[in-house]
Amino acid sequence: MRRAAQGELDFWDAELTKYAPAIYRERQELIEAINQGISEVHSSLVEKERKLHLTYLSSVDYARFAENLAGVRESDVRLGLSSIGPHRDDFAFADGDFILKEGGSRGEQRMAAIAFKLEAKKYLTDSSDRGVGEPTLILDDVFSELDADRREAAAKILGPGQVIISATDERVVPKALFEGARVIKLNGEDEIL
Repeated sequence: MRRAAQGELDFWDAELTKYAPAIYRERQELIEAINQGISEVHSSLVEKERKLHLTYLSSVDYARFAENLAGVRESDVRLGLSSIGPHRDDFAFADGDFILKEGGSRGEQRMAAIAFKLEAKKYLTDSSDRGVGEPTLILDDVFSELDADRREAAAKILGPGQVIISATDERVVPKALFEGARVIKLNGEDEIL
């Protein structure tokens, strides 16, 4: 692996410093938009009042990004990676003050993910100026860790539009979702129901 020359690092740090705060602001705006409805959708899914929201987990104070980036350069060069910036940021689901990934069950995390996907789909659909049209909702084995009541609640709220669902056991997918669906099985026996 070739090490970057000082001039190359200066160039890339300048580019990162130029764009990172804008990426951070755009993400904050997206999270604010998602948070306007995610709690209501999540409450419908779990069938009780919840206070689900997204929280942004920033790797750095973007108001002082250039200074912070310069401060970690030596250790980043040693490690061979950039340790701060938008590529290191994350978000988490929180229910009130409780961060779900720090102790929520896998089922709770799945329900939060479904609520997020539904709100993200709504955001993209409602943002006609983005020109993306109706997005396809992809749910990868989300039903396997949900009880029967949660599966049925999720099926009711999925609504119209194209949905791709993967499952290792079709018995966990609510029957209502099979109506008019094309089922593709890995053994090659496709079915139209």
